[in-house]
Amino acid sequence: MRKKIRVLIFSCEDQFTACYQIRIISPFSYFPQDQFEFVYAPSLKAILKLPWLPNVVLFRRNFYPFNEVDKIVEFARSRNIITIMDIDDLVTQVPPGHPSFFGYQEIKHIMIRLMKKMDFIMVTNDRLRRHFNDYNPHTYVLPNLLDLKIWNKVNEEQIMKRAEEDKLIVGYAGSSTHKYDFKPVIPAIRYLLSKYRDKICFKFLGCIPDELRNVTGVAYLGDVINSYRQYADILKQSKFDLVISPLEDNAFNQCKSNIKFLEYSVCGFPGIYSAVGPYIDSVQDKKTGLLTENTPDSWIQSMEFLINDPKLRNNLGENAYHYVRANYLLEEGAKEWYQFYSQLIPNGQRKLAKRFSLAPLVTYAPYIAYAQLSKMYSCIVNFVKFFLGCLKLRL
Repeated sequence: MRKKIRVLIFSCEDQFTACYQIRIISPFSYFPQDQFEFVYAPSLKAILKLPWLPNVVLFRRNFYPFNEVDKIVEFARSRNIITIMDIDDLVTQVPPGHPSFFGYQEIKHIMIRLMKKMDFIMVTNDRLRRHFNDYNPHTYVLPNLLDLKIWNKVNEEQIMKRAEEDKLIVGYAGSSTHKYDFKPVIPAIRYLLSKYRDKICFKFLGCIPDELRNVTGVAYLGDVINSYRQYADILKQSKFDLVISPLEDNAFNQCKSNIKFLEYSVCGFPGIYSAVGPYIDSVQDKKTGLLTENTPDSWIQSMEFLINDPKLRNNLGENAYHYVRANYLLEEGAKEWYQFYSQLIPNGQRKLAKRFSLAPLVTYAPYIAYAQLSKMYSCIVNFVKFFLGCLKLRL
């Protein structure tokens, strides 16, 4: 019978955040419980209190303090425990406009050092894999997928029943870290509000550019601070007719995952996306969404295009919904995660190649030789003394 594989998760991330839910809780919930066991431990001291040793230690991206990580990594190495880092952003190239820029600049060298120490790195897409492959050749892609246990209330009837309000609602949902991505979109929104004053409005969930606060025609639905599930519920219940997702074109955003496209699409929202990495890779232009360049004119043109074409909006939303449900659900995709972990640890144990090394011989040979010669010298001296004593007695 196959031994149960025990995975220990180390992270300082709130277990209700989007990243933790998408990268840890949801995919692992599809693993057979009789084959895998997942435990959260915040320190080496907590690990030592466990009644068993884990087969794997999984480090999520936010795992301070780093000295504790070093201790756990060395502990894992000494006991043949596999170490994995799961990371979903290009933290080595955070752009200056990002709110976490200075923080990541300070720890960049530490992150690189730890990536090199890991047995494996897991990332969300191939662009990110190519970057981190320079630090660790054992970098693999396990994509972000949607869990129907969270998004299951979305159905085709809801897709066809868009808002019956007087104004068409253009929506955005995301974290506050994306404010700098709105630079080319802000003037476009101001222009459209002046042109279509009585026809459209904009609503923001979780993030709103400071320049758009208190602007007539713009509403802020508030922060989502409790959980990813709460965020999903609010997004599903929103009455967005059209959604936008701007991303500044830089190395950091090129390596972002397409999670916003997945979330919008499973709700049936027709979307406009920046023609940047994750959306170029997943959005089929004019079929499952619109791709646009990051200029005010391009954003104006794309939004006007959909504002004035309800039939195209419905087609894009419906196509995106079916595309995501067919390709990005955990119900099927979790098999890829399961296979990765199952093949990673044959029979629940890490198998290390036995290597012959001359190091012990070179290091200890002089001491061993000295000890042996000392013994031989003592034996010879004792034998001579004994022999001379015998001669003396005979004389």
